[in-house]
Amino acid sequence: MNTTVLWAAVSTLAVATLAYLIQFITGGGKASETPLRRWPGWLGSAATFASLLLLTSSVIQFVILYKRLPLATFIETALTMAWGFTLAYLAVEVLVEWRLRAGLFFLPVPLLLTAYVARQNWEAVVPRHLMPALQSYWLQVHVATAMIAYSAFLVSFGLAIMVLLSEWLPGLAERLPEERSLSGWMSKAVSIGFVFETAMLLTGSVWAQYAWGSYWSWDPKETWALITWLVYAFFLHARVVRGWRGRRLAWAAIVGFAVVLFTWFGVNWLTKLVKLRSLHTY
Repeated sequence: MNTTVLWAAVSTLAVATLAYLIQFITGGGKASETPLRRWPGWLGSAATFASLLLLTSSVIQFVILYKRLPLATFIETALTMAWGFTLAYLAVEVLVEWRLRAGLFFLPVPLLLTAYVARQNWEAVVPRHLMPALQSYWLQVHVATAMIAYSAFLVSFGLAIMVLLSEWLPGLAERLPEERSLSGWMSKAVSIGFVFETAMLLTGSVWAQYAWGSYWSWDPKETWALITWLVYAFFLHARVVRGWRGRRLAWAAIVGFAVVLFTWFGVNWLTKLVKLRSLHTY
């Protein structure tokens, strides 16, 4: 697979992140914004959109080359997640009024993922033929729900960082939305992610029954996926029942995304380190 397009995506994501950093540093309140102060934000938006097009092109290139979607191995899902995370941020830009200053808190994750994917020797790490367990329609549904869930959790993570910055550094308050607005969108993102995380667990169970004859086997990956679900269930409980707001809720979102990252690729590293058997390590 030609990685030139991937490196181009890395470059445009880096430009977008730098542009949003400049926008965040130089931008004041909305009343003080001038066309000169707005240009880094618009550059960031354009570069992010270009990155999405380049990542889409890479996914299409993969499908043409391997005759399947990039969903089977970690390197393939890293490409898919980078695409999904970038798309999720652009959706945030469309839906949320404060779009020009948010990219700094979201885009480093797809940037790092894309750089990691671009460095790989695809011919060596991507199989031409999948094992029988992966030759299933349920794989596509399972990974699709995971991508939506993890993208929503990334959004909540970025918003949580913004909440903490607004509390820790009052001088940045005019460059950030109100804490109430941030907390509200953070909760909405977690709610969306929780729905699709639940769907991911359910489709994964059905897929496990289809592939291995058991809905649940307490495999390390399954166990940590359940832990992820429980962490975000606690977030929603704390928000709705206990009335958590602000800093405490932000920390819950940050812990949740840390668990997401460990579930996704940390478990693979752990199983190899301690020599645990896992059916989900490909």
